[in-house]
Amino acid sequence: MRLLILVTLLFLSSFSAIAEKLVDAELILPRNYAHPGQIRQIIIKVNVKKDWHIYWKNPGESGLAPDFTWHGDQYEIKKIHWPTPSYYENAGIINNIYKGEVLFIADLYIKPGTKDGKIDIKADIDFLSCREACIMQSVKISESIMVDSNNRIETMQIHPLLSKAMDLLPRDTSNISKKQVENKFTLDLPKNLYNKSLYFAFDEDGIVMKKSSQSVTKFIFESNEKSEFTGLIISEGQSWRISD
Repeated sequence: MRLLILVTLLFLSSFSAIAEKLVDAELILPRNYAHPGQIRQIIIKVNVKKDWHIYWKNPGESGLAPDFTWHGDQYEIKKIHWPTPSYYENAGIINNIYKGEVLFIADLYIKPGTKDGKIDIKADIDFLSCREACIMQSVKISESIMVDSNNRIETMQIHPLLSKAMDLLPRDTSNISKKQVENKFTLDLPKNLYNKSLYFAFDEDGIVMKKSSQSVTKFIFESNEKSEFTGLIISEGQSWRISD
């Protein structure tokens, strides 16, 4: 099980109220209009202070994933797309983290029957930001979108930040075969994926890769606990999704 160290909890309770700003975030709408029943991709742009980090949806053996709380009755967030995380190890504890600028994509769904006019998209986000210590950071984001049931004209141009965020997402793949025996996993790799820094980030909370070995065409590794064989194979900041 993922452990949240007692020292971390003490820092959270003692210093979160007076902490300096370690994480900032803003909501960016590549298109500021939509019609009822439409899904729009929006961007949550996060900046983490130098030398600090936040966590992926599976933080690893410690830490907490960002928690998004959305406010509004006229829309839903169908899905949040998480960019590729980085491997991080400290004192033998393995984590999946983000540093610097982090770009999340969210699928914003305008509910059918929503009246035309401006609506506000709002969220509270809680981040656990860590360096030697860990401090909880709460950030509010908001932006407005115009609901227009008569506007069905779309442009083909993609917002540059959305294009950048999409490049950071895991890629789908169908040409990687896999095998699992208990907590030992094998991937047969295309030659172009061979890299000495290969890492597998499990989807399941608290599960991390431990022992590993690789050749040009095989990547063999173990997990700290038994898990489903789903997650990301990561190579030099890029990732490919492995799923059932």
